[in-house]
Amino acid sequence: MNQTLRTVIKIVLTILLVASLTSLIFSLSLYQFTSYKNLEPRLSYSIEQQYSQETQDNYSDFERTKDEITENCYNHQEIDYFLNIQNTATKISINCSGINNETTTENFIKIVSDGIFKSVYYKNYDCSFINCLNQIQSNPENVFILVSKTGNSFLLNFMIISLIISLLLISGIVLLSKFKLTCLYNLAPAFLISGLLFLTKNTINSLASTNEGPIKSLVELLAKTLFINFLIIFIFGAIFLILTIIFRVTKKSEEPK
Repeated sequence: MNQTLRTVIKIVLTILLVASLTSLIFSLSLYQFTSYKNLEPRLSYSIEQQYSQETQDNYSDFERTKDEITENCYNHQEIDYFLNIQNTATKISINCSGINNETTTENFIKIVSDGIFKSVYYKNYDCSFINCLNQIQSNPENVFILVSKTGNSFLLNFMIISLIISLLLISGIVLLSKFKLTCLYNLAPAFLISGLLFLTKNTINSLASTNEGPIKSLVELLAKTLFINFLIIFIFGAIFLILTIIFRVTKKSEEPK
């Protein structure tokens, strides 16, 4: 293979690698962001605040719900209960371990809120992730797939595909490098260019400042996750570039004068 063709192919592979690395980091960040441990404390608290307000507005209905759940929880570890949420009967799973006649209103609201979040996160959808998103206009409830286990699993699969493509492109660039140690020089631009997206953190945080409460918290969490992951990629690119410079300087000093 002549040098010109080799160079053209390396440029094409580098451009594709920038795209695949960017896709990989976005999907990785969103996968981490939509994990249960990240969403649960923030969204459960938001649900708790909203449910607490609804309780104050309809205290008699709340007392009836509390009595029913307490009665159904007797001698059970967990029960399914249909709770009226925004005029829709929604089945939620209630952890009965903390519910009895002595349960305070605050603790009861927290337990129910946790159950509501679990029902949203682990909801089964009749459509694929992409199809559900396409149907949001006709079925607005599908938007919750973005913060569900279904969405999280889709992002995991997308991340794995992006990782495999990135590894194949990296392998191609390494094989096309004339001297294998200089492959780091050929890889550095892709990592540096993709990694530069860590600079978008301030832009995303500025969007968060226009919101309050849980939305602001979620946007800030997403910005932080993206920042860390893209910064890591940028650091790898910088390391590749520094090692290349060291290699070239060392090689030049070893040449006979």
